[in-house]
Amino acid sequence: MAAPVRFDRPRERLAELAARGGESFADLSQMVRRHDGYLSRFVRDGVPAALPGEVKRLLGAYYRTDPREFGLSE
Repeated sequence: MAAPVRFDRPRERLAELAARGGESFADLSQMVRRHDGYLSRFVRDGVPAALPGEVKRLLGAYYRTDPREFGLSE
């Protein structure tokens, strides 16, 4: 049985998905139309505090997962 989806650890979830797929944070940042270090800073430094809805939707579509996995707040 699959583990339940968690919405309270967006940084860890993004790092897990990126590692599993072999994508760099720089490539993912470009995909969501941000500068190369954007998602790396989000995961490692907690900046920004929350991802904008558009970024969560793009990541959700790319990973075919619920965008809320990347944070509940808009």
